[in-house]
Amino acid sequence: MYNPTTRLLTILNLLQSYGEMTGKELAQRLEVDPRTVRRYIMMLQDMGIPIDADRGRAGAYFLRPGYKLPPLMFNQEEAFALALSLRLAEQTILHGAGIVLEGASAKIERVLPESIRQQVQDIMDTLIIETDLVPAVKTSARFIQILSHASHQHQRVHLHHQAFDGTVTEREFDPCGVA
Repeated sequence: MYNPTTRLLTILNLLQSYGEMTGKELAQRLEVDPRTVRRYIMMLQDMGIPIDADRGRAGAYFLRPGYKLPPLMFNQEEAFALALSLRLAEQTILHGAGIVLEGASAKIERVLPESIRQQVQDIMDTLIIETDLVPAVKTSARFIQILSHASHQHQRVHLHHQAFDGTVTEREFDPCGVA
């Protein structure tokens, strides 16, 4: 990691990932001395990146709250995994999410290197996903979001359910996960 540009991007990534880091921690990660870290921080601040610092013995650098770094940057393995996951998700039975998944997939694939795009296409052309093993149930993405949130927040859910035979039931339950 000897390229200064790579080090600048690494500082941004580390601060976004960990929230805050000391100059010493950044120097160790970047394999430079703390003085070089201060120089890099000043360069980033000159570019308009809102990096603040708490001074003193327990001081640390941090990105100003609410600041997010566009654009997303992935290494080749991450980009491949993400593109493949989206393409596979398009083939699931998640009701109403197809166009959203297709749009996200298209945006990511547009910026992928040709070799990765071809790898994803090769797998999609040869991979068979057996969806016949699961009964054809249409589930909305919003429903999954609500249940996931309730599970995470330990909240009770009131459910109106219609069975395959048309029977309607109501029940309350405490979701512990979504499968």
